[in-house]
Amino acid sequence: MERYRLRALIRELVDTDQNHVPLQSRNIEWVIRRYYEEIHPRDSERVRKIQDPKLDFDVDEEPKHLRHIPRAEIRGYFAAHAKWLLAQQIASSSASTNLLDVSQWIAFCKEASRDSIDAKKHGVRWGIPKGQQVEGNGMNDLAKSLAKFGETVEFWETRLKAAQKPKAKRRKVWFPVFNVLFTYSTRAF
Repeated sequence: MERYRLRALIRELVDTDQNHVPLQSRNIEWVIRRYYEEIHPRDSERVRKIQDPKLDFDVDEEPKHLRHIPRAEIRGYFAAHAKWLLAQQIASSSASTNLLDVSQWIAFCKEASRDSIDAKKHGVRWGIPKGQQVEGNGMNDLAKSLAKFGETVEFWETRLKAAQKPKAKRRKVWFPVFNVLFTYSTRAF
């Protein structure tokens, strides 16, 4: 459930982005910045009271606000599920699954793996989903990691290669004589 909530959060950040940031600019830094712009203010406006259900009164009548959430904690939460989010984006060829720039997210997945291994060396748990352990191999193959979510390593290798290929540019040409708009694709080689 946690992963699906995270994906829904990213979808909300994309949908509520008033700047309409293009897909190529949506990376982990964009996600964190949007979180602070959109989600954090909404949560910090809520006032909470500490209550004890066994008692008929509030334990503490003073309003309580959420604690400050450091960037590293948000980054670690996304790092813990980065590979799953990547798998969700590249498993389907549907454009509607593309929430983040895949090539930048692949780089983040690799960075997060290295960082979680470094954190483990210092006795810190960071960027790892609940119930899982840090994989000891720093040179862990991304396709092998994605295969844990289903499909074969070869399937994920193919998807990763396809996701990193340059996209075809779509051109539109208006022919006023015929009152027609033509669209065609060009691919950079």
